[in-house]
Amino acid sequence: LEDTIAPWLRDELALDLYLAVGVTVMFGIGSAICQRQGLAQALQVKKRAWLVSVFAAGICFVAGVVSINAPPLNWDIRMRPELLTETNLSRFLVHFFRVQAVLDLVLGLFFYRRELHMLTSVVHHISYAILCTW
Repeated sequence: LEDTIAPWLRDELALDLYLAVGVTVMFGIGSAICQRQGLAQALQVKKRAWLVSVFAAGICFVAGVVSINAPPLNWDIRMRPELLTETNLSRFLVHFFRVQAVLDLVLGLFFYRRELHMLTSVVHHISYAILCTW
């Protein structure tokens, strides 16, 4: 997995753009599914507001399970230096998380503005984007 991810990390700007397109496509598919369910418009908007977050949480969960099963951890998560090392997967996930935080706000401005709240959306997402840039 590490070797598969390595080429993507060579051009970080291109990686961010590819991730942005992927997350946006996922949002579009999820929005179309919400619309086809015949839900009331207000409920559709609320569900759309959670699409990016649920998608990101799922990706991060699966990646966490994969990485904790891979060397050097092999399901041993006691505090030790190997647990804190940077890997290609961890770098990829930081890019993914930063992109989804920014895109969640951008998509929210267009598709679910009334679901964006100053502290729980704007400050929260901007803080994570800055943290992921550090």
